[in-house]
Amino acid sequence: HVMYDCARSINPAVDLGQVEGAFIMGLGYFLSEDATTAPDGTLLAKSTWSYKPPGPSDIPLSMRVDLLENPSFARGTLSSKAS
Repeated sequence: HVMYDCARSINPAVDLGQVEGAFIMGLGYFLSEDATTAPDGTLLAKSTWSYKPPGPSDIPLSMRVDLLENPSFARGTLSSKAS
């Protein structure tokens, strides 16, 4: 279960999709990608031929994502943290 604080969501469907995608990419980075770097931090893998990001079969069958209810962020446009 992932709880996300985006303040007031302008488009909840887009925000949920962004959270799901970010979670899966982060999970893939730490568990399955072999992204090797040079001593200066330069990524040595130039494409997905060198490493494999998560694919559709890597996504959990059940994944709950909720947006925090009644958040407040007065500085953002329409109270959104996306602005």
